[in-house]
Amino acid sequence: AGAAADHHGSTKVNMWQEPLNPGNWKEEHFVLTSLAMWGAIIYGGLKVFGGKKEVKTEAGSAPAAAPAH
Repeated sequence: AGAAADHHGSTKVNMWQEPLNPGNWKEEHFVLTSLAMWGAIIYGGLKVFGGKKEVKTEAGSAPAAAPAH
């Protein structure tokens, strides 16, 4: 029933043809884009929240290394 409904509606297009209309994308493009988006969000979140400790340790070790000419 879903395929018949899609057939009468707007035709599905490639993601890059209508990047601002996700409702018109082909299903596999929508799924891949969603997975990529979630991956980027999770990766970014880990870098931001997990990276604060790394930044503090780098900032703490930098002054110790500076006096050694």
